[in-house]
Amino acid sequence: MTGKELKEKILVANVPLNQIAERLGITAQSLNSCFKGKDVRSNTIERIAKVLNVSISSLYGEDKEQNAIATGNGIAVAGNNNVAGNVTMDDNTAVLQERVKFLEQQVKDKESLLEEKERLIKVLMEK
Repeated sequence: MTGKELKEKILVANVPLNQIAERLGITAQSLNSCFKGKDVRSNTIERIAKVLNVSISSLYGEDKEQNAIATGNGIAVAGNNNVAGNVTMDDNTAVLQERVKFLEQQVKDKESLLEEKERLIKVLMEK
C-alpha cells in the first residue's frame, strides 16, 4: 500500500492526523513522512489499524463487513464502501441503555426462575 492510499483511508475515518500520530507515539511529521513512501511497512499499517480500531484488511479495502470507528468526539465512520457519516454518542447511549434494561430484566427473570426451582427442589427433598 502506498502512503497516499493509506492517508486517504485515514482521512475517511475523520480522525485528525495529529491525534493518530499522538496515539502511535510519534510526531505528526513522522506520520506525514510515512505518507510520502511508495510502500508503507506492514507493521505501520497494523499499528494504525489498531489505533483506529479497525481490521488491517479494512485498510487494504478487503473488508466487506460493516465497521465503525468511534473517535470519542462523537464522530463515527461506517465502513460500507467507505461511506462516512456522523453518529452522536447520545444515539449510541440510548441504544445501549435499552439493551442494558432488556438484559437486566432477563437476569431478574432467570433469578426468579432459579428461586422457584430451588424452592421446588427443597419441597421434593422434604417428602
